[in-house]
Amino acid sequence: MEEWKIRFDPAIQVFVDSLSDDEQHQVQRRLQHLREFGPSLRSTEWVDHIEKGLWELRARCRRVWLRLFYFRSGSNEFTIVHAFKKKMNKTPRHEIEIALQRMRHWQNG
Repeated sequence: MEEWKIRFDPAIQVFVDSLSDDEQHQVQRRLQHLREFGPSLRSTEWVDHIEKGLWELRARCRRVWLRLFYFRSGSNEFTIVHAFKKKMNKTPRHEIEIALQRMRHWQNG
């Protein structure tokens, strides 16, 4: 089985660099699952559909919830467009709007 490719919005590296080593490890672990399982990962607790082709990849490190928004950008490719530390039960609308705006930017070239 061929691994899925993952592209990253430049802001993602800034976010990941700001995380602790343990948090970075959890993010890398979930990204590896996405590479290995592709859309099949959607049937797990680690992924949730947000809206309009935007998906949320979930990682947790102790009491910190990390969220990465992505979309399918090619036949065998995803693009991670936004990430943040979640501090409340519901995903804040402004975080979704940031992700949707970046997704549109990537889709329109």
